[in-house]
Amino acid sequence: MMGRNMKRVRWFARAVEQEARQLRGYLLFAGSIKRQRQWRRLERANESYGHTVLLDINKIIFDGEQGRRIHALVNLLTRGGYRVWLTPRVCFFQNANKVYKWRALEHVYEYGVEGTPAKFDLCITDRRRECPKANRTLRLTSDTQRQLSDRDLPVPYTIHPDHMDAREDLNFQAYRDTPRRWLVFFGGDRRSDAYHPSEQYTHFKSIPRPRLVQLAEECFRDDLQFPDSEDALNKLMLSDADSLVILDSARYRVAPSRWLPVVSQAKFFLAAPGQTYPHSHNCIESLAIGTIPILEYNERFQPALEHGVNCLVYRGEQQFRQLMTEIRAMPESSIQQMRQGAIAYYDEYLSPQSFVHRLTADAFDRLHMYPYLARPGILNRHLRVNNRVTAARERERARAAS
Repeated sequence: MMGRNMKRVRWFARAVEQEARQLRGYLLFAGSIKRQRQWRRLERANESYGHTVLLDINKIIFDGEQGRRIHALVNLLTRGGYRVWLTPRVCFFQNANKVYKWRALEHVYEYGVEGTPAKFDLCITDRRRECPKANRTLRLTSDTQRQLSDRDLPVPYTIHPDHMDAREDLNFQAYRDTPRRWLVFFGGDRRSDAYHPSEQYTHFKSIPRPRLVQLAEECFRDDLQFPDSEDALNKLMLSDADSLVILDSARYRVAPSRWLPVVSQAKFFLAAPGQTYPHSHNCIESLAIGTIPILEYNERFQPALEHGVNCLVYRGEQQFRQLMTEIRAMPESSIQQMRQGAIAYYDEYLSPQSFVHRLTADAFDRLHMYPYLARPGILNRHLRVNNRVTAARERERARAAS
């Protein structure tokens, strides 16, 4: 009982904190106006798009860390063929200086100026009313405390914003075709003072990143590689190393432009949990290029990743050690099959094209910006329903085409 009450207190405190942040926009009115004006003066490429969408958003809760969720939404839409327009509400611009939010806004057009469509294909909004300027309205939600409805469409986690902005998704096929020289790869920060269990999302149970990498080292103690310079990494990328390769960013940080080429060298990727919650851009990237993720949070995906089909799953330290032993004896045919499964999963559920395809289905009327933070037992139940609805719609289209 005490534990349940403490969770409610924490939830209430977070709600009050978020509301205070939203109201801060009125106190920082001058700064918000300044950033709004800067945005209006931006030069934008006159690219051709097949559809139009209006974003009418006031609340900053949808920004995400450094603006990553707004960045994801805008890029999923533009990559999927939508020209994005924005109603320039002042409160929305109070933190437009967040690095990834600003980068996203560089590709968004202002609603109300010359060239604004008379009617949009779609409006995405956090307001309750229907948008009269759009053929269809989808409402945004960030509620992770309430069960998701079968009318909610999850906005997928994406590759890192830096890689998205660099158009690395255009190189996915080349990375998918890269010969795999290493067995397992881990890259990133592993310091214990930077990665620790979250006090906010206590219902996520996973081995902390520092401990996970330590366990991997113990399992591969005789077959470890630690490239700590550009030269060492280049040599390793030209040699076959049936081992665990650890790229510790505290010792050597690879340039962002080289990250995906490095990940594509391995058969498996140790997808350690992130800092705040057990999800990471790196895991999405490994799926996209066919480097099979090894992870504990497969159920955070929608639908869940499947062990032996598109990933390898462990629960706890004992299972992880056992899995590291099994990997060494795994037939190449099984690895190839999982590689194709990982790529197929990305293409079907995480790519901009798949998102836009589901977006056009009449089965949904809300977009959930944080579906991966929902409590256990919520996500996959509602997604089974969503998948059935989408599959039925696809069958209808196939019959109509025939």
